[in-house]
Amino acid sequence: SNKPSLELKERQSRPPHTAMLLLLAAAVAFVNQASAYNPHLASAPTDHGVWFGVGDVGVELAVFGEGAFRISIRSNDISSPPQSIPNPMTSTPASYATFKTSTEGTLINLATEFGSLSMDTTSSAFTMTDAKGKVITKTGSLFTVPQPKVGSFDTCSSSVYSGYDVNDGTRSEKYPDGIGGVSQEECCETCNNTTDCKVWVFAAGDSQGTNCWLLQSTSGIHNAEDRTVGGVFPGAPIQLKLGASSSARFYGDGAGSGNAQSLTRKSSSSKVTNTEFEAPTFWSSDGYRALVVSAQQQSVDCLYCYPASWEFNQEASLLQWDVAGPSLDLYLIPAKTMSEGVSALWDLTGRPAVPPRYAFGFHVSRWGWKDSDYIEGVLQTFRKQSFPIDSWISDFEWFAVHPDYSLPDQGEPDYEDFGYNNITFPDPTAQLKHYHDDLHIRFGGIRKPRLGNSELLVMAHSKNWTVTAPHGGGAPGGSRNLNYSIEAVRDWYMSEQNHYLTDGVDYFWNDEGESYYFAFYYWNLAQYVGLSKESAGKKRFWTINRSFTPGMQRMGAATWTGDVPVSWDSLRNQPGYILNWGLAGTHLVTCDTGGFNGDNDTPLLLTRWMQYATFMPIMRVHSTLDDEPHFPFLYGDEAADAMRKTLNLRYMLIPYHYSLAHSAFKSNGLPMMRPLSMLYTNDPKTEDMTLEWMDGDSMLVAPVLQQDNTTDVYLPVGTWYEFNTTTTHQGPTDISLENVALDHIPVYVKAGGIIPVGPVLQYSDQEHEQPLNVHIYPGSDGSFLFTEDDGETMGYSTDSDQSTRTILFTWSDASKTLTFTVSGAYEGANVFGNVKATAFFGDGAKEKAPIQIGKTGSTGQFQF
Repeated sequence: SNKPSLELKERQSRPPHTAMLLLLAAAVAFVNQASAYNPHLASAPTDHGVWFGVGDVGVELAVFGEGAFRISIRSNDISSPPQSIPNPMTSTPASYATFKTSTEGTLINLATEFGSLSMDTTSSAFTMTDAKGKVITKTGSLFTVPQPKVGSFDTCSSSVYSGYDVNDGTRSEKYPDGIGGVSQEECCETCNNTTDCKVWVFAAGDSQGTNCWLLQSTSGIHNAEDRTVGGVFPGAPIQLKLGASSSARFYGDGAGSGNAQSLTRKSSSSKVTNTEFEAPTFWSSDGYRALVVSAQQQSVDCLYCYPASWEFNQEASLLQWDVAGPSLDLYLIPAKTMSEGVSALWDLTGRPAVPPRYAFGFHVSRWGWKDSDYIEGVLQTFRKQSFPIDSWISDFEWFAVHPDYSLPDQGEPDYEDFGYNNITFPDPTAQLKHYHDDLHIRFGGIRKPRLGNSELLVMAHSKNWTVTAPHGGGAPGGSRNLNYSIEAVRDWYMSEQNHYLTDGVDYFWNDEGESYYFAFYYWNLAQYVGLSKESAGKKRFWTINRSFTPGMQRMGAATWTGDVPVSWDSLRNQPGYILNWGLAGTHLVTCDTGGFNGDNDTPLLLTRWMQYATFMPIMRVHSTLDDEPHFPFLYGDEAADAMRKTLNLRYMLIPYHYSLAHSAFKSNGLPMMRPLSMLYTNDPKTEDMTLEWMDGDSMLVAPVLQQDNTTDVYLPVGTWYEFNTTTTHQGPTDISLENVALDHIPVYVKAGGIIPVGPVLQYSDQEHEQPLNVHIYPGSDGSFLFTEDDGETMGYSTDSDQSTRTILFTWSDASKTLTFTVSGAYEGANVFGNVKATAFFGDGAKEKAPIQIGKTGSTGQFQF
């Protein structure tokens, strides 16, 4: 209970005695403020809403952007309106919704076209309704704010925090050794009756020994099982209570290995670790999205944790947030469906940027590229044996002679943080040019968020640029980790690293950045700004990161699921990871295909993992130093042929997947990988389903994830085609598949589905003159918006008619006609010039000859 708090340290220009005076002044202000209690404040307008007092708590009800509400709460301060808290998660709105405010007795109301809020200024009773006036959530008291202990104060009826312990504290002089064998009620009553007691701690698990401690003061509290804290103290969480229906389901906070195969949640504690993240957000089936922002960017005692957690009490029909810090912002967005909930989160935190088109190809990574000759041999083998590939990725060995895990805290004088290893890269710029121009293979290099060079560490420590943090978040390096939340650190970092971009490095793979909650965000921000300055929009930013916090997606940061084991159980976890993570805001997710830690893969396991990864947003293999690398040609002819076939399919689907990424960027867009429950909301069988999913709106993927080559497929209501065939099934139905061939992936397309398919390529921007082949699966009307652009620059984000070309394909089932309309003037060399159509009718597939697509405004049709 006496651990000192940990903190990020930024260099301060004030001398120590000035800082001490400021702290003293703040303490005096807190005492004066605590004694000046104002029971009520009349409402007053703000730029985006209305503010008022509930007791001595300042509250603002406001709109945020065009579809969200912001409820700002500031404890013990009604001297001025609460200000929205600057944070890395929310994006800056381009415009704000119009609103009206009104007062009815003690009720303050804020109404918009998308819903309304009301709060009672005496009790904080709260209601949110949708656009039609239907109540979404309602509670008798929205918040409980810790109150300073002034004079006689009942610590039993004050804020009580179950699952918390104090960071430290000064013991009561009357009970310096605590009290034994008492109940929680007896513990708090003893505090009430003890003059110098302001805080009590109760240990629920020990009824015989000392289980109650009385304190004069504490610096704050932290999460701890079997402990309960009462009283008031700095950092005591503000409690939010939102009413919920007893049947409410909660989705979209993230996932780890322990809950990846479930979509629904009953509680969440935000954190970033290797193989897991949880974010302070969820979508409720009651019809809204929530995001909480604390005034603290990380927990005091756990830097890789965010100080906001929630739990659903189904019996009480109540969801409770615990949020540390003196103020918070609660963002609420009416969102009736899961689809609306995901899109609403992106409207709040930024639409996901579209990565370069080559990102949707295949990426080959390993730890253990031996030397430049070995690299050349491997890449040549991929090309000679016709295994499509777009980039290769290296671990430590591209920039460092050895890993930095065994370095002392002060680093080593010879360690190279921003150079090249002359064993793997004896001639860096010439090698990278060769890979690009001759092999058409790009390069991505791993980056670590820390320093290993002792001279650089002396400089960084002298400027207070480093982080004091535990290793427990999965981030080695301790105090060698840089604090990227400091702008000067970001500027310096990119001044050291930007030469890689001019040398020919295409993107970065950011590993082990869980030293504090928003480390990955700020680290990516440094790289994003660096690329922007270097390329002036001519090159898209994208990185691959080991964890995620909301807001990273708007820069173009992708995520991978961490250092997952080599096992069938691990393979079965991967789809659930990506579905859960997509619902939490990051839909560009990949994994260490084949697994990272453990024994060597078998040909069967790697093949099945590759088949699953074909339908991931990003497809990438990786392996640890001592394992057989996950190169398809190393696992025997039968497995190699099956993996080549799945890679060919991956590249044929680039037109489809790239269009889905563009759709996600646009208003109302959705993740590429979608839970069945997102589309089939009234089907209870899909509620928690993770072993099969929708790839876009039309394609259902149910890969083999079992060692015995079996899989169970559930097809929801409707007619379903086996992909690329005329074989149909009528849903809802269950299908049990046995002895599935090694080269087969069970994939189904619903009637009305339109899938644009390209030719087999060896790399994503390979020039060709083949037509786009539009697959049609009859039985219902359907449409698909196909998108093309240069695949490299930020032009797509400007809304310029010159930057993209879209083709809207529409299928009329009654007339058996596919029509298309061309929009946008982009005419780069990589666009399709012709299109053909293939329809899969019950009496056989029918193909129509290619016709010219034409320029913007052109139309065409295929009559079957």
